[in-house]
Amino acid sequence: MGGAQLDAPDNRHETDEIEEIDLLLPSGAITIPVSTVSHDEGSICLRFAAMPLARRRELVRVVRCATPSSWRK
Repeated sequence: MGGAQLDAPDNRHETDEIEEIDLLLPSGAITIPVSTVSHDEGSICLRFAAMPLARRRELVRVVRCATPSSWRK
């Protein structure tokens, strides 16, 4: 389904497995299961894991709202 590249807040990702990420939204938070693809000192590349259809739809709504073309002026 895709993935995300995140800035690494510290070096924990070098020794600890990342199982999920939380996306904090004005309406609440959603949790997305992930697996690590790669990482370096400053960033982490994650792949979204399999998830139920309802969660995938929620993720698509979040991404659509985050793109500049969807912002209202």
